[in-house]
Amino acid sequence: MCQQELACVEDAFNAAKLLESQLPFHQHAKIEVIEYGQHRGCRRPSKDSEPTLISHIQAEIVLKETAIKIATEQAGRFILATNVVEPDKLRNEDVLREYKAQQSTERDFRVLKDPLFFTSTVFLNSRKRVAALAMVMGLCFLVYSLGHRALRQSIKRAS
Repeated sequence: MCQQELACVEDAFNAAKLLESQLPFHQHAKIEVIEYGQHRGCRRPSKDSEPTLISHIQAEIVLKETAIKIATEQAGRFILATNVVEPDKLRNEDVLREYKAQQSTERDFRVLKDPLFFTSTVFLNSRKRVAALAMVMGLCFLVYSLGHRALRQSIKRAS
């Protein structure tokens, strides 16, 4: 906003309000309008020419702590459901751990949903062929996982 040239003080405050409305987690703390005269054109101004009044706005931007806190709390919650109702069989921590362990498998199968993989165009006539394709895909995911594991271990050893 410091670089933007504005015609008057009112335009400067309107531009500051517009910018602040677009920033959900920030607000202006100190708004200062700086006005000065500037001659237009590429030549030296004549002695009797009046400079054009230009306004610049300078502001300090601070965080909106309450908005950030509310957004953080909203983003940090989700619901996990299970059909195990006895608390002594499965604790809340175990449900969360199992859910998080499932994410690596879901990430691997996300490849099947990718349009570049052309899974939707594969048509297999028999159940044996579907089972064979599932076996091949499972082996591919196993090799892929082992490659990731080996890479992570080598990075861990190197650092």
